[in-house]
Amino acid sequence: MENLCSRVSAYLYFGAAIQIAFSLGLHRDQIPETATAIDREQNRRIWWTLFMLDQELASRGGTPHLIDERFTRVTAPPSSEQVCCSTK
Repeated sequence: MENLCSRVSAYLYFGAAIQIAFSLGLHRDQIPETATAIDREQNRRIWWTLFMLDQELASRGGTPHLIDERFTRVTAPPSSEQVCCSTK
């Protein structure tokens, strides 16, 4: 949406996505113990994707960051090669 000159809409939708991620606890690795390792890794990657997009959109658009790093308690995901090899 941002590339289609809808920065305000992109900012609003992105903010909603971050709020959903916060409500699901993706910022704290609060995945139920019944979840598989793949589910946990997927949630970590979703959180870090949102985090990196937030950094990029804020720097390009001159808007404030929506995610405060102080509240993020998620380890960085391993590289894709490590995930592929460890699930076999």
